[in-house]
Amino acid sequence: LEEAKAQYAKVAEVCASSPYRVAADERLAALNRAGSTAFYKDAANRFKNLPVPTETESILSGDGELKPGETPNVEGFELNADEPAVDEEATEAPAAEVAPAAEATETPAE
Repeated sequence: LEEAKAQYAKVAEVCASSPYRVAADERLAALNRAGSTAFYKDAANRFKNLPVPTETESILSGDGELKPGETPNVEGFELNADEPAVDEEATEAPAAEVAPAAEATETPAE
């Protein structure tokens, strides 16, 4: 947090007459609030203490590698190999309709 505050203070100093100054002042004010400090400390603590993921087994049979052309043996799931991946009718763009040209209704000024 102190490093972030220092960087925003530097922006405010160097860019004193630019819109960045306003944004830097707003961020500095936010970082100086107790709630912001507590939030960032809590987030850092949660990140620091993330649990170590457990080793999981592959859902594929055998050595867990799928070879080109091989059909996976996945129990409890059905393969939709015979069906298209995308409904082609639903993805076709409608034909563009051209609006008729508007007829001139105004008379030229004399």
